[in-house]
Amino acid sequence: MIALEDWLGAARAPESNPEIGAPEVTPLPAHVGLWLDRCLIQRQVQGDTSDVHEDRRKLHAVAMKSLRLGGATPPPAVTWYRERYKRHRDEAHAVAAGTSRRVIEASARSRVLLHPATGSTVTDGSLLLHHTYGVPYLPGSALKGICRHRAERLKAAGVSLFGVEDWPRLLFGWTGEGDGDGESGLFDFWDALWVPEPASGSSDFAPLVEDIVNPHHGDYYTRTDGRPPPSDGDAPIPTHILTVAPRTRFLIVVESFTRGNRVKDLLDWMVTTLLRDALREDGIGARTRAGYGRIDLLDLPAAVDGIASQGSGRPTSLFDAAKQREQVALVSLNKSDRSLRAVIDGSGNAVAQLPAARTLFAALPDSVQRDLEKNRSVRLLVTWEEQGNLRRIVALEADPASPTRR
Repeated sequence: MIALEDWLGAARAPESNPEIGAPEVTPLPAHVGLWLDRCLIQRQVQGDTSDVHEDRRKLHAVAMKSLRLGGATPPPAVTWYRERYKRHRDEAHAVAAGTSRRVIEASARSRVLLHPATGSTVTDGSLLLHHTYGVPYLPGSALKGICRHRAERLKAAGVSLFGVEDWPRLLFGWTGEGDGDGESGLFDFWDALWVPEPASGSSDFAPLVEDIVNPHHGDYYTRTDGRPPPSDGDAPIPTHILTVAPRTRFLIVVESFTRGNRVKDLLDWMVTTLLRDALREDGIGARTRAGYGRIDLLDLPAAVDGIASQGSGRPTSLFDAAKQREQVALVSLNKSDRSLRAVIDGSGNAVAQLPAARTLFAALPDSVQRDLEKNRSVRLLVTWEEQGNLRRIVALEADPASPTRR
């Protein structure tokens, strides 16, 4: 047993003995990510191609031990992370004015492989650890990505939402070519942090587990000259990697700052159907075709709404057509982002963003287009619909009465 600081000092010295290895250290590291990425002595034994990181498995053992739950004295990494997680959980369950939020725990059904393909660390593209806390987590961008992918598949199968054909863009946002050509989505996905509690039925649990990869045709994939064809006789080269262990739990939070009861219904559907099916059936991360990355939602989401509900406001189906309305209103053009805005009496404003605004504008008479380009408000017949708290312009026609400008 050697003190951690002593071993680090010796390992970093220019004259470091290559046989120092990765020993049992005390105290255990407080940041597993730094331990894995900065404490590996990389060397390759002459003639040995089994694993260029000779001390990889020793480092893995220390990493798994550093996050192991159970026992009278938790490791330092677990002790200080639990305090941070408690603040995160309390913030997730707090009522935030003007937001609707769903909070739910999820549990890994299989091993999870999720990491940027850097290949420059001991994790070798298998394990994603939080930069600040050094624990496994699921990035919010990854959760949003699998939900969007699932939504695009539903759209391709002919499913519409509130009568909107391109509804994935409405839910998740989109970007275009110009600076003003785009729109934010309705929902925000928090990073899903690890729940530092033992898995059900277990008093001794670590969220990390070692796995193995057996590439068989190394020369075929890596050599640039005289590359031999792959053969069934090629010897496997086992490489050990770390993965997120099955039954590891995460706290998932999805929220929306958009007001309206219909958006709350969409938020419930997003979590209980779209996200649930994406995690359970499609998986998250790498090697999902081999069964990795499957995660189950443990229970129905808890609603944390900072918006007072007015009536049920619940549509009979989330896929009902949105109710359209028609009204004469003053319409103006925002020349900076080329959006159209209609002032609807008693209902606020209805808007059209690119590219829909471009199509609506092109269909107007030339005289109306010229007035709008001169920053004049033009009286038009506006067809609009509500989507959450958003009012979208569907169609524009010249007002049959004499136009009024201001």
